[in-house]
Amino acid sequence: YLLGRTVPYFLFSAAFTFLFMFMPNTRVKFLPALAGGLFSGVLWQTASYGFATFASSAGNVNAIYASFAILIFLLIWFYVSWLIVLLGCRVAFLIQNPSQMRRSAEPPRLGPEQLEELSLLVMALVSHNFIKGSPPWGVQRLGNYLHALPEHVYAVVDRLIDEKILVETGEDHEAVLPRKDIDSITINEVLNAVRGGGDSTPLARPRNDLPHERVQTVVDQLNGARSHTLGTLSVRHLADKESNFILGAEAAGQTQQSV
Repeated sequence: YLLGRTVPYFLFSAAFTFLFMFMPNTRVKFLPALAGGLFSGVLWQTASYGFATFASSAGNVNAIYASFAILIFLLIWFYVSWLIVLLGCRVAFLIQNPSQMRRSAEPPRLGPEQLEELSLLVMALVSHNFIKGSPPWGVQRLGNYLHALPEHVYAVVDRLIDEKILVETGEDHEAVLPRKDIDSITINEVLNAVRGGGDSTPLARPRNDLPHERVQTVVDQLNGARSHTLGTLSVRHLADKESNFILGAEAAGQTQQSV
């Protein structure tokens, strides 16, 4: 008798595990799918017993609505059953992505410097594994390793993919690789990729455009100083320990003077 009462729990749990593992359009690991399947399977079978007891004891509803009571019960059960399925999906998702449990409702926005630093870290890790022939980095794994929110890592990776610096690979398109030779990907190119993404239309100038010209001169000088300082350094210099990491001549002279 006890075995007959517990077998449905195992059958429903196995069915939900299969559902959560193979139905989503992404790769779901076995343990998160099993946890979600056990949660939904136990809840589904328990709700089935509870709903059957409720339907059999709801004599007033059957007396008032007659045959329409079956339709009402059916709609209630549809609602309860889909709620159980969605809760199980949520359990599986949170177990596979534990960082989502600690995140706030609105993730903090990264400043320009943090965004550039994160992009260089991503390129350094991706290039390092590419040089060593190690398995490519996945976006979720990058976020866990860098202790960064998945939203920020996805935003940086999407920009680098749009600029044809990275390319997605793997069955679930979660892994990323350099799209071209890492010696031809300059650090300045990576920084410009994450700095972009907005409206590139130049600002409208009033008739007295003297302040605009001076501001544009300052902006051009800043961009020129960055290009001169970084020179032709590629992302290989960030990832390969054997590469010589030397900045521009002026920056190197200032560094030696400060030391």
